[in-house]
Amino acid sequence: MSVPRKSLNRALGNAAEQAVADMLQAQGWRILERNFRCRAGEIDIIAEDHGQIVFIEVKARSPRAWQRPAEAVDETKQHRLTAAARTYLRRYREPSPHRFDIASVCLDESDRIAQIDIEHSAFGR
Repeated sequence: MSVPRKSLNRALGNAAEQAVADMLQAQGWRILERNFRCRAGEIDIIAEDHGQIVFIEVKARSPRAWQRPAEAVDETKQHRLTAAARTYLRRYREPSPHRFDIASVCLDESDRIAQIDIEHSAFGR
């Protein structure tokens, strides 16, 4: 019996987020929150990098996908992330330096993580 595609996508997304969080921690970043949810939307990872708050959107794609992972973070998604970040900052942090990064996770033909690229300051505030 095969796994429904939605369940598989969720599992691959969770694995990609974990791999990105592990990589960032190995680079000395501090993970502040995972899957922050509010009315405005969800932020996959919130981390601190040298005193700067970083809101990270994780996108995973297989080699069969028609677009690169980062291309999936369109203007609508950017607006939702920005609004969710404002909510987070109001709730938990005084205004502080922050940026938005996109973590692109490329999968191989067997849906295993092949490469992770981080685009720093991927879009505006």
